[in-house]
Amino acid sequence: MKITVLVAVYNAEQYLRQCLDSLCRQTLRDIQIVCIDDCSTDGSPTILDEYAKADRRITVMRTDVNSGQAAARYVGLQIAQGEYTTFLDSDDWLAPDSLAVIADALAKAYDIDCALFRLVNYYESTGTYEEYHRAGLTEMPIKAGQTLSGHDAFRLSLDWTIHGIMAVRTHIYKMFKPSERRMLNDDENITRRQLLSARRVIATDAPYFYRLHSQSATRSFSLRRFDIMETNLDLRRFIEKEGLTDMLQSIERQLWLSVVDCYMFYRDNKHDLSSHDRATIEKRIASMLPEIKTQRLPWRLRMKPGYIPVRFYQLFSMMEDVYFSLRDIYYGMRKGSR
Repeated sequence: MKITVLVAVYNAEQYLRQCLDSLCRQTLRDIQIVCIDDCSTDGSPTILDEYAKADRRITVMRTDVNSGQAAARYVGLQIAQGEYTTFLDSDDWLAPDSLAVIADALAKAYDIDCALFRLVNYYESTGTYEEYHRAGLTEMPIKAGQTLSGHDAFRLSLDWTIHGIMAVRTHIYKMFKPSERRMLNDDENITRRQLLSARRVIATDAPYFYRLHSQSATRSFSLRRFDIMETNLDLRRFIEKEGLTDMLQSIERQLWLSVVDCYMFYRDNKHDLSSHDRATIEKRIASMLPEIKTQRLPWRLRMKPGYIPVRFYQLFSMMEDVYFSLRDIYYGMRKGSR
């Protein structure tokens, strides 16, 4: 059983050797490693060429323009030869037996189309490790060796109760293309649709070490950070089109929370932005407000201060600023009284 691993690379020379070493040292030898250099400007291309010369399982491809992870992976996917395909971010790494464990899990039954890694967060600032679990939970709801239907896995992925780090049948991986808008969170929606297309999804003990640092794409500031609103809207439209009525409330909640979170992130950083960027962000948030289907939101959320949905940006921003300013004052007073 061959597994193809897609590695999208952009200016990752600080971590790239650890990533590639972890793949070259896999106990499962029958793997294909496809590295896609997404127009790096550092020493990453040289490192990739060095490793490709040393290990014939490695193929290096290059994009013409910087396209982002989802689009870069799709380039590499075109030459995938494995029955199953997974990805490894260029600043992450695997345990030596991770792919062997994944392969064994996928072979347990004919209808298992997808295998989840055991995701371990590595916090670079402290050097500590933590098992993945969504905020508010203490662990994943599925244990190693247990399976879910693709429908249930998709539902649990809407708020990432289960994560999306996995290996999936290559023909399923190829079913979904990145959006032409090349949004930052494209890969998340692709992962969710892959889960829905799977017959069964199995959890494993195969470690995937996910590095969290200040340069992580989803943690650093850029206008692309606000793509989460549009990707959630795209996902809701997909759910509506597929007639997945049991998921409409959940995705509406995720969509609305992403709008509020984006506004709060903007509020905290707007003094560092140009007038053009501020206008761009405000326009994007304003365009989302009429899209919210208020009747689908849980009534407790609709009535919660700071999360009350309105259609007009000026009213929305005023309500948000008042609520979160008062909240900051309250917590500041509590902290000062200790």
